[in-house]
Amino acid sequence: MRWIFWDPSDPEEAREHARIDAAIDAWWCWFASRIPEIERREAGLSRTELEEIGTRLQAIHPELCWELGPDHPGGGWSLAITPEGCHGLLPLVRTVVERAPRLDGWRWIEQREPVHPGSVAGAVLARTGYDLAGARVSVTPGRVRRTDLRFHSQHFESSEDRAAFRAVLVAAEAALGERALDSWVGAVSVERGKGDASAIPLEELGDAFKKVVYAAQAARPNEPYWRCGKDENWFLVKRKAIEKDDYAGREDIFIAQTVDPEIAQTVVLGFPFSSECFSRHGERFIFVKFDGSGGYQAQVANRSAVEEAIEGALLREELGAQVGGATGLRYFYIDLAVTDLRRAVEVIRPQLRALELPRRSWILPMDADLSGEWIGVWDDTPPPPA
Repeated sequence: MRWIFWDPSDPEEAREHARIDAAIDAWWCWFASRIPEIERREAGLSRTELEEIGTRLQAIHPELCWELGPDHPGGGWSLAITPEGCHGLLPLVRTVVERAPRLDGWRWIEQREPVHPGSVAGAVLARTGYDLAGARVSVTPGRVRRTDLRFHSQHFESSEDRAAFRAVLVAAEAALGERALDSWVGAVSVERGKGDASAIPLEELGDAFKKVVYAAQAARPNEPYWRCGKDENWFLVKRKAIEKDDYAGREDIFIAQTVDPEIAQTVVLGFPFSSECFSRHGERFIFVKFDGSGGYQAQVANRSAVEEAIEGALLREELGAQVGGATGLRYFYIDLAVTDLRRAVEVIRPQLRALELPRRSWILPMDADLSGEWIGVWDDTPPPPA
């Protein structure tokens, strides 16, 4: 479901947005009415009452989750609303949180924040029933600017212990917060034993993680990409693509050129893409995808014309630059880093229309939190393959 770039002229999208808008208002009206009772209950809410909170919230969207508790830093209460692994729902979650009432002693949060370092094991026990007391963790630089976490405990059955793996994912989220987990964490694993000398207690995970992330952040360009100039030394990335009737996302790519191979590798490795891993200037990474069926050589030449037109328009407005391009079994791709997503779309679409790109042409964000969004080049462009 599109939440930012939805089409008001589409009856189905318009009905769904109207339904969700009403559901958000109804949710906050109901929750605000329950606050005096929540604040009075020293022993907490009953299971039935907790289930009702979830049912009411999920009337907005069935994948939304929540966490309610004392707001220790502020001394009041906090309510976190999260889509958990459904990253494409984050724009909706932000809207829900933005429309919360302003109430003394209450704080509304999108995604879970880190808990106190000494409370990580307790948070895991409360959420999963798994006791991680005494567990240790190794924090090391991983691939594509991510940070790998390996958890160690004598109580793990093996490196295939699924219950332990679920528990350490919750531990990572509790120690680092959901946003850091999605953006900066790479491989997470479990290992039976105490670990080597580099393994640290769970309560030290947050600080150790920050040090590794700071080093990864230092690798980002000092200037926005549109100021960096054209570097002729682009990297070539190849992979095998499997033939299908159609291709979602970027799955048909078999060769790509990029200013930074880790941008392309993030997609290939399946990590949730996060622009902040590759830009320190708030840029968003997006790509143009257009149907290349019907004459390979002609479409390659067409891609070059598209690249020149849209990068020229973006540079004139100081909005962005090309950072890569790719060829797929059916589609062609042009990767861009832009400083203002909405303005960039306004600049790009007329250029693509002037070049008479096929109806099956889209502007798509790379970021996981925008994975539900798409912009058709034409008014009658269908949704992209999913």
